[in-house]
Amino acid sequence: MAVVLIVDDDALVAETIGMYLESAGHEAVLARHGGEALERLKKYPIDVALTDILMPEVEGFEFLLSARRQGHEVPIIAMTGGSKRHASAGGEYDYLKMARQLGATRSIKKPFTQRQLLDEVEACLNEQMNKEENI
Repeated sequence: MAVVLIVDDDALVAETIGMYLESAGHEAVLARHGGEALERLKKYPIDVALTDILMPEVEGFEFLLSARRQGHEVPIIAMTGGSKRHASAGGEYDYLKMARQLGATRSIKKPFTQRQLLDEVEACLNEQMNKEENI
């Protein structure tokens, strides 16, 4: 069992992800934005974090950067409903690619299936376990 932090401003999405995880034996901890998520990282023994990219107050990129700057090595899975958005300057940003460049361990595009989500979480847990064994 792992403790998984879910960071998403859409309560229905967060609760659905929480149900997916709990049905597989994991514990879900919810946060509505990156600021709350940083507080949860301080309070709970988080094994994996899932963060939406675009949120009010503190978005996923800011959460990711702040968590890494604060020394949190928890695996972070970035998620978003669309990996590409048009910028005002006419270029495209690939949010999931940017998240990985900023320190996300993995990424997943919404909508995803329960199996896809659990596969990503398990991959993070396995990578973390292998990392700890090699220390």
